[in-house]
Amino acid sequence: MIRLFLYDSTWFNVDNDTDAQNLLDNGAVEYTSDQIRGVEGNETWVSNDTMFQDENGEWYYERIDENIDLNVLRENKVVELENYRNYLRNTETASYDNDEFLIRQEDQNNMNTYYSKAIAIKMGVVPSNTFVIMSATNTSHTFTADQIIELFNAMCVKVEEIYQRHWYAQNVLLANASTADEINAVQIPLSL
Repeated sequence: MIRLFLYDSTWFNVDNDTDAQNLLDNGAVEYTSDQIRGVEGNETWVSNDTMFQDENGEWYYERIDENIDLNVLRENKVVELENYRNYLRNTETASYDNDEFLIRQEDQNNMNTYYSKAIAIKMGVVPSNTFVIMSATNTSHTFTADQIIELFNAMCVKVEEIYQRHWYAQNVLLANASTADEINAVQIPLSL
C-alpha cells in the first residue's frame, strides 16, 4: 500500500514511519492507495475531491481542501466587501451641474444639514438664501434651495447605488457561492 501525504499543497510518498509521523505532526493529511483516484502531472486526485464530466466527456475535478473552513472564508469575504464598499463611498462622486461632488459620510452629513435648511426656505420658515458648496474638483458653486435639493437627491442616488451593488455581492453572489474558489471570486460589481 502506498502512503501518500499532502502537506502545504505538496504531495509526499513516504516509506518509513518516522517521516510519516513527522508529516502528520505538522498537519499533513495521509491518503492510502485506495483513496487515490489518479495522477496527472503534478495533480493527484483523491476520494475527497469532487470529479465530474462535461458534455464532451472531459473529466474535471474540484479539489476540496480539508483545511479551509468555508464559514470563516465567507466571514472574511463579508469584511472585505464592507471595506471595499467604504472605499467606494470615499472615492466615487455624484454628478451634478457639470461637476462631481463627494459622497463620503461627512459630505452626506453636511448635505443633510443643507437639505433641511433648503426645505425650510421652500416652506417659508426661514428667509431665502443661497448655499456655497465646493465640488470634488475644488470648484466653488452657489446653489439655490431647489438646486440643493437636486444635489441632495443626486448624492442619495449614488450612495444607494453603491449599497445596492454591495448588497448584491453579499446577499446574492456570496450567498450562492459554495466553494472556496467561488467565495474568493466574489466582488462588488461595477454596475447592476
